[in-house]
Amino acid sequence: MPADWISDAESICRSVCPELSAVYIVLRAELNSSFDQCGRCLGYTSPFLDVQLEPFLERDGRWAGRGFATVIYEDAILAAWRARRPGFDVDWLLTTVVLHELAHHTERGRSWRHKLAVELAERPLKDWANTGPPKLSREFLSFDADLPPWHNHGAEFIRSAIHVVHRAWTLCGFPIHSQQIDAAGELYGLASIGDYAHALGDEPARLADRPLLEVLASDPPEAFSIFAAADLAAAEAEWERRSPT
Repeated sequence: MPADWISDAESICRSVCPELSAVYIVLRAELNSSFDQCGRCLGYTSPFLDVQLEPFLERDGRWAGRGFATVIYEDAILAAWRARRPGFDVDWLLTTVVLHELAHHTERGRSWRHKLAVELAERPLKDWANTGPPKLSREFLSFDADLPPWHNHGAEFIRSAIHVVHRAWTLCGFPIHSQQIDAAGELYGLASIGDYAHALGDEPARLADRPLLEVLASDPPEAFSIFAAADLAAAEAEWERRSPT
């Protein structure tokens, strides 16, 4: 049976995005070496991770059909935070990583499934489960030395993260604010998440009663698009300036 924090985190995910048909949170220690940590990632998700995990989830009596799945690198998370914040709430921290991955999943409802459509057409879904994680092109890998730090964490992801945080707090009472979901800010070479939230305006509260995937499939407010485009352009210019010629 999943740990208590996993059950609670799965419940939060379902409340944040009721459209999810299933939620699967799996610890890296439960899986084989195919899921070794990638770079500095503390969690991992993909549009087909649920299918990759299906054999494991079936053996564990947890498989309930397709849905949101994430692998959480618990040891890496704890090692990274023990020195920085002694005495922190472990369950809270692990849940924030899950919410970060949920923001990827809801944002990727459009972008990732579209980008991988060709690969999916050429390879049956069941094959993903038999051969381990797909060998994705470099554009899908975060924190590659040759890629900008905001790669895979751009405007669509930031918007999704702000909505996820708002719903986790208002619907579930989970104590999190936008700065704690690890989106935007100095780590990514971007403006702060607070600046992005200001540009997004009242959208999270105003559309809180609408399905999350429906909201994120719609165009964002013009002010958000303008701010994000300008910030990403400035970040790109700075990245090119600092990159070796």
